[in-house]
This record gives sequence, C-alpha cells and structure tokens, in this order.
Amino acid sequence: MRRRLIVLFVVLLVGSALAEAFLPRAVQRGLEVGLANMLGGEPDVRLRAFPSLKLLLGRFDSITVESQGVQAGSLLIDSISCTLEEVAVSMRALLLERTVVVERVGKQHVTMRISESSLRGHVARTVSLLQEPRVVLRDGIVAVQGKVNVGRQPVLLAVDGTFEPDAENSSRIRYHIRRLRLDGVEAEGAFLGGLITLLGGPEVFIDLRQAPLPMQVTEVAVKDGWLVIRAQVVEATGR
Repeated sequence: MRRRLIVLFVVLLVGSALAEAFLPRAVQRGLEVGLANMLGGEPDVRLRAFPSLKLLLGRFDSITVESQGVQAGSLLIDSISCTLEEVAVSMRALLLERTVVVERVGKQHVTMRISESSLRGHVARTVSLLQEPRVVLRDGIVAVQGKVNVGRQPVLLAVDGTFEPDAENSSRIRYHIRRLRLDGVEAEGAFLGGLITLLGGPEVFIDLRQAPLPMQVTEVAVKDGWLVIRAQVVEATGR
C-alpha cells in the first residue's frame, strides 16, 4: 500500500511538472490560432497562469497580445497592444470555433494606433464626395483636405477637427468639425452646418463594434503623428 502511494505521488508529481512545461505552450498556440483567425496576420501572444492546470478551465493571470494591421470595417488599425489581467476565456469557443471569447476580465490596457495613411483610406471609403483626400495629424487636430465639386467646379476643402468618444455609443468615435474652409474662405454659421451635412460629417466615425474583439472607447488622442485610442474589451454575455 505504501509503495502504491509512493508511485501515485511520483506520477502526480511528474504529471504536474509536464503540465507546467507543456500546457502553457499548447494553450498559447491555441490562442495564437484563434486570434489570427479574428485579427489576421500573426499576433504575438504571451500568457501567464499559475498553476498551469487552470489553463484547462480557460483561466489566466494575464494575456498580452501585440498585433499589426488589424481590419475594423473600412478602417485599418496599424497596431493593437492589449494586456488583460485575471482573464477567463471560453475554452469551448477556443477549441471548437477557433475564436477567442472573453467571459471575464479584471484590469486591462488596450491601445490602438492609427496612422495618417490608414485614416486617409478610411475617409476615402466613407466620404464619397471628397476627392483625393489627405489627412494630417498634428497638435491634437485631425486635419482633412481634399476636393469637392461645387456645381461642376472642383473646390479645395480643408477641415480641422477632432475624434472624440461618442456620448451615445461607447463603441464609436465621432469626428467633430471645428473649422472648415473652401478655397481658403472660412465657412461659418448655417453655411457651415449645411456643408457638414452635405459631406456626411455627422457620419464620419470609427466604429469599434466592427473590430474583431468588441471594445468600448475610453480615450482618444493625437500623439506624435498617430491617432491613439485607448479602449476596454467588452465581456461576452449569454454564451
């Protein structure tokens, strides 16, 4: 009997050691495949969990993800950096559907960076009346330039504005126009409002509901030539 207990103890000890050695890598690979299906490309995934056996339940002390070139509807997000702590993910979704569903998360830090080039493509696809758009990020301002047809005559349009969280929808970031000029002439009052409506200004937005992982916006800023968005991953419900 004593000998059997010793053998059982050794087996458990070896099994635990093997789990600590190989289970994190196996689960990490599963997360990489799931996130690659959602984000595209080859995301860099790092995870931490102790003891490793809790990985079988989809429980993590932390998950860190770095990914480049993530598509969110018509917008290309140049990079996403995401650190989630005290995370629970659905192992059923991971194993059967090859996707990552966050069921619970504690502290988290999500940062997205969007370049002038990516914003230019987004504006070109969402504001059809604006021709040859250019976007410049400077001093907290998102400056947009391009040509619009007034009658049959192309006119240079220059807009200064800011992207800000939508007060009515936490997943949206709206573009608020602060200044608008046509061929250098300042538009004001009712004329400004009419032009904004004509150009679809109220509909120029970034919608993070179209991101591979559903997110809510917490902060938007222009820094060093980048549009920087800080957000939080939305926990899944009803699964």
